[in-house]
Amino acid sequence: MSCTGFNGAFGQGAHDFSWTPASARESHYVDDFFTWSTSDRGFGTELYTVSTELVFSSPDLQTASTANGGGLVVQLWGDFSAGVLHWTDAASVTFQQGSTLDVVFDGLAGMWNGSVETGVRFMGNLIQAGTGGGDGVSSVPLPGSLVLLLSAFGAFFGGRRLMGAGATGDTPRAA
Repeated sequence: MSCTGFNGAFGQGAHDFSWTPASARESHYVDDFFTWSTSDRGFGTELYTVSTELVFSSPDLQTASTANGGGLVVQLWGDFSAGVLHWTDAASVTFQQGSTLDVVFDGLAGMWNGSVETGVRFMGNLIQAGTGGGDGVSSVPLPGSLVLLLSAFGAFFGGRRLMGAGATGDTPRAA
């Protein structure tokens, strides 16, 4: 984002950013994701709009929906500025394995000298927590499932055997 007297860029927290959630509804906050600055041009007022689109490389390559915002900046004298930034919507991304990530950017309201930083909160709704590898959904405990499966097969095949003996007309006889 850039306009005549107000500029936005990714802050230090956005560079080489990496986060691996450890639970299904974990969130992470980065406080210096954007850096906003004013140019040194004396007194002025400016309305602006901003749009951002984030690209994620893991667990698979996806682009988040666009987040939009806008505001007003007033340059008071030299490097001193005041302004507001309001995001009108949040960004969201859905990965191939079904996990989603919501991205909520901080607004801005105040006065600053030179530049000011704003943050972002990432909120995950993960299908599979852990490594973020996206290999599929969480596994089902096998021991309990195996017992049920074997019981079902036993009942099915045992029932067929009893029904099969009765269908041929053979009657079991006592010796």
